[in-house]
Amino acid sequence: MFHKYLFVGLGGSGGKTLRFLKRDIERWLERNGQSNQIPAGWKFLHIDTPTNPDGNELNHLVPQIGKEEYLGLIDFGIDMHAVQSNLDSKPNLHDELM
Repeated sequence: MFHKYLFVGLGGSGGKTLRFLKRDIERWLERNGQSNQIPAGWKFLHIDTPTNPDGNELNHLVPQIGKEEYLGLIDFGIDMHAVQSNLDSKPNLHDELM
């Protein structure tokens, strides 16, 4: 019986690491007679700024993270200037951002 786990990858490198980790866990489970299916209580979450996950150059090595496992923090079409303006307009957040 396995314990529940939440694996979180932050940013582009964190997401790529998460992809390799997921692949390696599947391989380990298969080698150890557990099938290659990750237990239902083990969840993966990649958090990054783009609307959709990037890192497609690694698709030949590891599958892209599933859409249900990705949280993009910025909507499509928003540029850095818009993000900065939004943050500047909320001085109550400045202490937290520092």
